Amino acid sequence: MLSKLRDDLRLVLSGVSAARKYSIDLLAEQEVEGYVRASELEALIDDVKAIDGERPNCLLRIVEEESWPFDNEERVAPALVAAIDLMESSNPRARRAGAALISSLLGGSV
Repeated sequence: MLSKLRDDLRLVLSGVSAARKYSIDLLAEQEVEGYVRASELEALIDDVKAIDGERPNCLLRIVEEESWPFDNEERVAPALVAAIDLMESSNPRARRAGAALISSLLGGSV
């Protein structure tokens, strides 16, 4: 289910799922994080056969159509967005990675 979700064009990957693109040293094979349009959420959940579980491994940030900030071809959120999403994680390692990415984006001034 996770690989199908990760490859779905309706999802813009972010946070831990954007780690590889931005050379962040985090493994995210067992979780998916990203943005989906509110109008596509139900179909996406049905298509990937997502279910509620005791240990969630998917974080979807739902955005209304009129507020959608990404280009149609965009598959991974911009580095700053991914970094901010990492900083919101409950995982201390992910938060440190987000802070390091923000620092590198700002030329090491953080």
